[in-house]
Amino acid sequence: MKKLAIDTYVAFLGRTISQSEFRVRNGTDFIKDELYYRLNVRPSKNMTASTFWQTFIREH
Repeated sequence: MKKLAIDTYVAFLGRTISQSEFRVRNGTDFIKDELYYRLNVRPSKNMTASTFWQTFIREH
């Protein structure tokens, strides 16, 4: 029962973070550069940002 509760919470947290927008700031301005793209759109060729963040939360 405890493992199920933890797995449910981890899945919820992963989905929540995967729907967040990570903004990159350079001084006082927000910029959309390669780091922004990797955090929010496509961190690798094999995963979308959503899949990446869900997997990251589950594994760490």
